[in-house]
Amino acid sequence: MPGEMRPVPAELAPRSVINPTRRSPNPRPAAGVRMPGGRAEVRASSRSFRARTTARGTGAAIADQTKGRVSLMSSDHPFPGGPVQVVPSQGQVLRKPALGAAPEGQANGDCRWSAGRRAAMPSEDADLPTPDFAFDADAPGACVAGIRPYRCGSYRLEAEVASGRFVVHNYGHGGAGITLSWGCAAKVQDLVRARVAASHETEAAVLGSGVMGLTAAARLLDLGLTVTIYANLMFAKTTSYKAGGQWALSLVEHHGKDGELKDVLTTSYNTFKAGGQDFGVHERPNYTSKVSSNFEKILHIAPGLIPPRQDLPRMPFHGHHNRGFLYQTLLVEPPTFLARLVDDLNRRGVRFVQHKFANRADVFSTVTQKVIVNCTGYGAKKLWNDAAMHPIRGDLAMLRPQPDLQYLYSQNGYMFPRTDHVVIGGNFDCTDNEQPNKAECKKLVRAVAMNFGLAPRMAIPENFIQHPRISEWLRQRSLAPADTPCEPPCNPV
Repeated sequence: MPGEMRPVPAELAPRSVINPTRRSPNPRPAAGVRMPGGRAEVRASSRSFRARTTARGTGAAIADQTKGRVSLMSSDHPFPGGPVQVVPSQGQVLRKPALGAAPEGQANGDCRWSAGRRAAMPSEDADLPTPDFAFDADAPGACVAGIRPYRCGSYRLEAEVASGRFVVHNYGHGGAGITLSWGCAAKVQDLVRARVAASHETEAAVLGSGVMGLTAAARLLDLGLTVTIYANLMFAKTTSYKAGGQWALSLVEHHGKDGELKDVLTTSYNTFKAGGQDFGVHERPNYTSKVSSNFEKILHIAPGLIPPRQDLPRMPFHGHHNRGFLYQTLLVEPPTFLARLVDDLNRRGVRFVQHKFANRADVFSTVTQKVIVNCTGYGAKKLWNDAAMHPIRGDLAMLRPQPDLQYLYSQNGYMFPRTDHVVIGGNFDCTDNEQPNKAECKKLVRAVAMNFGLAPRMAIPENFIQHPRISEWLRQRSLAPADTPCEPPCNPV
């Protein structure tokens, strides 16, 4: 029908994962510091099944004793498309939890699995592989930009009744949209479940096709609702698709919401871990030159969810001589994860309608459903007249993929090696202009390359997140009362 989006083209299907048996060119370990468990090949069955995740459910690891492997599948597994099986790589032993029990050392409901063998960190004479920083900013797709939907005070996750509609707002997650997506979707599901129990509505509309809208739609399907997604852009054009993909609490305010945020973080983390590599999710260490507030907040709000920080006497890289820190986290690859999610929504009958809303009145005149979930990100500033919303543009330099880089890195910017690209970013500009800035992308690459002694030294640009001016503003915002006036510390570019 006119205005409808077609199913995702085959060319947007996820690429295959890295060969899990590929060895690092620097294999010599050193004792004393731990790395994540040995890599495991993750395969998904071609047989689809309907997701039946409960609001808090994240899927439990179930031991398949007859086949000698651990299946991440249960009646409330959140990832449709087939049960995901974690198959031990050669020489690796997986500890199998009892049926329905949490793995050893984990809280109930946590679907993590643990590896019997763990690699050690390289010593000073056996550094981790050095990136190739070759970068052509003029190459197609080499430089991209996205708008982080930063909301002063806190992200918005609440319901209201307006013009006879039940509207659930789910936006303003800054640079942590992917990180918080499944947990916020579960909260949306709770609000809608209570509503439809009383109103007996059978349909729901979702506004927005970024990660917040797509995960919310998946949860609404689990309530038995017929779901329609209204969006101006297909998912591959959204900020979510352009995101670097690290699982961290980045550039998001949460004043007065620590209790709710603990639930959101826990659900999101465990849900992503249940998906595994076939959904673009990888366990990765992040090496940082400074204590990272993005991870320290998680350690404080949700103790035990991620491993504690490790202090390193030296960052294990060429050209590095100072101490550093290691945080264990996840890398979620948006092109793979979002494509799999959209493919499942298509198979489950979700209708995509392409429409650009002019204002709130346009929403209520266009959308026929009585239940509406607003996941419009920065677009909510105009649609809902939300003055707390600010655009924080970030540029990303996309280098060629380098499979030997099995770590994340943060110093004067960040570097996230994925299967499709090595992504370098970390700037902070107050503009809603999404046109890529090639000069900014070049600066981002140089800022990280110089840490390895592979580029001339330069001062940290003032628009980088790790510049003292911006990092101090972010620190002050985390301490300020929720109603403190907020103006991001930058000028439009």
